Amino acid sequence: MIADEILPSISGYTLTKIIREKYSIIELPILLITETNSPDYNKKVFSKGANDFLSKPVDKKALKMKVYALTELKKSVDEKMKYEIAWLQAQMNPHIIFNTLNTIVSLSEKDHSQMLRLLEEFVIYLRNNHDIFNTESVIPVAKELELIKSFLFIQKERFGDRIQVKWEIDSLDFKIPPYPFRP
Repeated sequence: MIADEILPSISGYTLTKIIREKYSIIELPILLITETNSPDYNKKVFSKGANDFLSKPVDKKALKMKVYALTELKKSVDEKMKYEIAWLQAQMNPHIIFNTLNTIVSLSEKDHSQMLRLLEEFVIYLRNNHDIFNTESVIPVAKELELIKSFLFIQKERFGDRIQVKWEIDSLDFKIPPYPFRP
């Protein structure tokens, strides 16, 4: 966002402060256009949450360079966060794996067909948990629900009637951010 420090109904500093209540300095970079370049002004600009500033009169080339630098920084941070989240998702809780495998082993002695069904769901769960979609910012809700259904199937097999699930879904025709810390 680019804002002048002097706006018709609110100061650029106040606007910046309001924006910072909702968006971090990384989520929404702010470049303020100021009247002066004094050290006190510089402190004020940064203390209100702006990422950078330019003094008037604004040099067109300097403006382009600062906007480019801020947008590239945002892209870089977003990309890093996306891959960190994907890495965290890939570090699935080993506790879940061990408990599921123990359940599969116990079913092998009691109910072979149920054991095979549990194995199928476990494979679906593992595949979805390590899917390429983990790096996407939004995924089809149906894809995320597939993972959740597999996880719940596994847990229901482990805990029986102690887990009750009621699905009320009107539409699967939208996308959501993937849950960053999958079970």
